[in-house]
Amino acid sequence: MNRFSKLSRSLGIVFFSCGILVNILFFALLSWPGLEAYDYFNYQPAGAALTSLKCPFVLTTQESGQVTASYSNPSRLTLEPQFRVEISSPDLSNRTINTALSVAPGQTKEVHWAITSNDLVFGRLILVEAYQSPVY
Repeated sequence: MNRFSKLSRSLGIVFFSCGILVNILFFALLSWPGLEAYDYFNYQPAGAALTSLKCPFVLTTQESGQVTASYSNPSRLTLEPQFRVEISSPDLSNRTINTALSVAPGQTKEVHWAITSNDLVFGRLILVEAYQSPVY
């Protein structure tokens, strides 16, 4: 082996190793915000169920009720989560309500949406779909 091929082989190993280290660094930097959000804010990934949603099971046609969701803020910052709720209506055009809260650190707040017999579909059901936007 001549001296030039030894040098090129050594440089190739060094550049290859540096490339692997740079890729590991980029992966760590791209992964860090998601890990930080999960640890700091108790973040749930998109598509997670809104477990704090509560709906009345049975209502008479003369009764009105409330759909309730609660939001807890475990962080040290004031957060402003946003909710979008779609409530059924007989004419198939859902009633959409957008709600924003301001939740202080360590506080839990509940938000309520009214439902009545005007929201009945299929003669017996009131359908409610609720979305909570992620908050960082």
